Amino acid sequence: MAELDKSWIDKERRSAECINGIQIFLDFAFANVEGSNMIVCPCNRCKLGRKCWFTRDDVAHHLMFN
Repeated sequence: MAELDKSWIDKERRSAECINGIQIFLDFAFANVEGSNMIVCPCNRCKLGRKCWFTRDDVAHHLMFN
């Protein structure tokens, strides 16, 4: 499996690189989850103990704003 480019994580949240990186991450994450349209959110707020499952739109929002 090829390693996912994570350089977008350190970019400014509204930059094209960050937005594109989030979409590529979400494409990868949701392509690799079987039988569900939800994943555990990897945003900073959710990593601190919430461990909740969210839809693609919710995870995208969390990654942009948390």
